[in-house]
Amino acid sequence: MPQIDRIGRLVRPLVITCATCGHRVVWSVQQARERLGGDCMVTDARRRLKCSACDGEGRIPGFVDFS
Repeated sequence: MPQIDRIGRLVRPLVITCATCGHRVVWSVQQARERLGGDCMVTDARRRLKCSACDGEGRIPGFVDFS
């Protein structure tokens, strides 16, 4: 499955899974664009996200499913 480079190119919901505790959240395309910005690069988004359950940050690549 190819990955996108910018949040603005999302066409399906964004699945976010914490690499620390496994907490999972699904954002709609609109939510992802509003929270991260359409021009946000995928690599930047991974660095910015923080789990609301354990406060762990995405330390492992693949923290977010952008495909």
